[in-house]
Amino acid sequence: MNNQNRQQININPEDTTPIECPKCKSQIFQECFMMRKISAIISPSGREEVFSIPVPVCIACGTPYTGSTEERISNNSVEE
Repeated sequence: MNNQNRQQININPEDTTPIECPKCKSQIFQECFMMRKISAIISPSGREEVFSIPVPVCIACGTPYTGSTEERISNNSVEE
């Protein structure tokens, strides 16, 4: 997708719902990465590979923010 086909959306932060850490209620998160290994048996290249998955982590207590984006939006919460 090139930049010409992207639609710019303006969202007022006041119209959104804050997300809190389920453990300490902080609203500040840092992006960290969960590392995963793919077996050579299922890897498209036929070799063992490593890849990363971005995971928001609370900077106050270190709790990872879990759940899919759809769950987070539909529940307006991070609680499981």
